[in-house]
Amino acid sequence: SVLGEVVAKQRSVQVLRERRVLGEGVTFFEELVPHGSLRALWVDEALHATETSDVVFLDPDNGLAPKSVSMTSTRAVKYVYLSEISEFLGREQSVVVYHHLGRHKKADEQIKTQIEVIDRDLRPSGGTIGVRYHRGTARAYFILMARHHEDRLRSRIHRFLAGPWSKHFSEP
Repeated sequence: SVLGEVVAKQRSVQVLRERRVLGEGVTFFEELVPHGSLRALWVDEALHATETSDVVFLDPDNGLAPKSVSMTSTRAVKYVYLSEISEFLGREQSVVVYHHLGRHKKADEQIKTQIEVIDRDLRPSGGTIGVRYHRGTARAYFILMARHHEDRLRSRIHRFLAGPWSKHFSEP
């Protein structure tokens, strides 16, 4: 498959875009997150680029920002902040966030804790699902659903987890 080839050889968002792996009508915003005061402008540009999107995928290097990394830290470029995610949710978009898990406690516990924080602080109208990826380093994806996407997304996630990818992904 084209996706298999991209993963095995070319691992690049640019290749995904050029080869239309995700299909037609997909918008890519590939600008790197800047440091410091330019970050707010970057968020505004990302919001503008994705204003007609139903689902927005955020792919920070490390994932959701921990409390120990402030938005003004030089390390902030590796994270997405809940306040930024809330901008997309406020437009009733669903959001998928990549997150690199730590080594401080079990992966499933970390996922459940993050879901509690997301649901408490952001209150996505359709709820949140966390999916763990088992190959390589410990990673998770959080799907924050707008209510009008909830049924379709839950159905697709459960079909995905019951299919051939079930050996690589699970829901805690």
